[in-house]
Amino acid sequence: MADVQVASSEERKKVTLGIDIGSVSSRAYLFSHTASLRMAVWNPSRDQNRMEYPKFEKGDFSSKCYPFDEGLPYLGQTTVPDGERLSTSLKYAPYVLVNCSDDILEQYMTAELLKAHQHDAAFQHKLRVGLLDLFKTIVDRVHAFCRNKMEVTEVVMTVPSQWTLEFEELYATLVSPFFNFGPSNVFFCTETEALANFLLRCCPEELEEFGDYHIYLFLDFGGHNMNGCGFEVRRQSVGNSTFCRINEPFGAGGGSEEWEERVANLCGAHFKTTYEREITPKQRQAYQADFSRVKVRFGPELCTDPTILHIQENGDSMAITIPKHEIDQAWEDAHSRVLALAAANIDKFANIPGACVVLSGGTSRHATIQSRITELCTNAGLPGPFSTDALLYGPYSTVNIAQGAAYAVGQRVTVREFFSRGAAIGIQMKQGGSDNEEGLWDDVARFVMGVGLESEAEIQIVDKGDELQLVCDPYRSQNDGTSDLSYLNCYVLLPLEKIAKGRYKFTCKLEDNTLVLTRWKTVKVKKGNRLITKIDKRYHYPVYFAPGANCVLIGEPGKTLTEAQIKGIRRMG
Repeated sequence: MADVQVASSEERKKVTLGIDIGSVSSRAYLFSHTASLRMAVWNPSRDQNRMEYPKFEKGDFSSKCYPFDEGLPYLGQTTVPDGERLSTSLKYAPYVLVNCSDDILEQYMTAELLKAHQHDAAFQHKLRVGLLDLFKTIVDRVHAFCRNKMEVTEVVMTVPSQWTLEFEELYATLVSPFFNFGPSNVFFCTETEALANFLLRCCPEELEEFGDYHIYLFLDFGGHNMNGCGFEVRRQSVGNSTFCRINEPFGAGGGSEEWEERVANLCGAHFKTTYEREITPKQRQAYQADFSRVKVRFGPELCTDPTILHIQENGDSMAITIPKHEIDQAWEDAHSRVLALAAANIDKFANIPGACVVLSGGTSRHATIQSRITELCTNAGLPGPFSTDALLYGPYSTVNIAQGAAYAVGQRVTVREFFSRGAAIGIQMKQGGSDNEEGLWDDVARFVMGVGLESEAEIQIVDKGDELQLVCDPYRSQNDGTSDLSYLNCYVLLPLEKIAKGRYKFTCKLEDNTLVLTRWKTVKVKKGNRLITKIDKRYHYPVYFAPGANCVLIGEPGKTLTEAQIKGIRRMG
């Protein structure tokens, strides 16, 4: 028998794997820019077609886990839940496996079941095994797709905006052993960044149908949290555009799954009143599943009837009735945090020419969410909101987040390539004193560095309240020379430390992956009463290209700003 020919690693096509772990289902996508490969990794199980489980779409992998008993913590490819066992979502597992802050933990009522087991080593082991089994189920399908023709050389995973680096480290250490590389080959981008990359790379013409907008505030209302961020698009010609993130991603816990959880708690109270006994975990889950099927009709401003839920037990129908005001209050409690955060960020984009709001996510389809966001947009003078439902198409539409993440990492550039394609650095000023009571930044920033160009930015500090910040214009052209940068085209790299009154100039240059910013100060020399300019301070800022943001940021990937020896600012990206 002839030997089987196996392609060497040099012959196999190198691909990027995008993974999106959702609170209900998980998805994966393979992408290679050089090999022109685009492929959804689908779950072959046919369980998704069953009408009693409408949350799953064709191709989804289940995120459900069973860590509360001695059975298997994860059931593999099937998406049919085991109604006899108490379950939770593997999306919530990191809240126990990572020693996260109370600020993060308190946002997630949906993780309430897990909090009681925070210090239970055996329970944590089951959660870890459940996550590993989910990853293995996905990776086995990936290997089946790749066979001997493709090799996964990097993985990118989506995370909520508010997750810290500890969450990323957990994912990276669990996923990387399935492949031939270490944790450094596992990348991350926020869920909204991944969505934006999919829409802006795959659906630019469809986005243009919303209207003549070039600034998009994306708000992704998922089941267990809301994430958002803003992107600016620069269209050079038809079918030719570039984009970058213009503000720090934001997010908070809350959504339709928390609403379901709160209603399930109400079911327990009403069951005890109706049937004079405690509800069992199985009954509670059955009532919650019944509510999930009909919840679109209920909530504030909707159906005025009470909610009647039914379950079948031993051939008998067991109904409970929950008053409208309790259902509505549960909705408000579940969505108050995410709506407040959405309102604050919509207000920041108020009356900006060319800006609009774009909604996505399952929770965004609820009529009350849509009416509340519409009201916020109207008050802020913004059009919309527009929905991505019509754009997220295809037989495996839920895979689009994983697809966007894979595109972002698979088409990333180096820091030098980012600047060589047309980007510039400038220094923007906010003048203190009574003449600027609104605290507005100047309309322009002084150019210091661009495509093959360096310049001196002269700055005069006249008030102790004057502030400076380093900004980047990613769309700069060589034809613009060293002219000032418009604030409309810039995003903030970092605020600069406050300095004393006086005359200064700044210069900047790129050395490897470091921005070297030099501050010069004009001082008077006693001898001869002359003015001279001398170096006052020199800063070294490490920079990296953030794939999800599609732009250069200050810091180092996989490190906090403190670890990167940058003090006083938050990490962006």
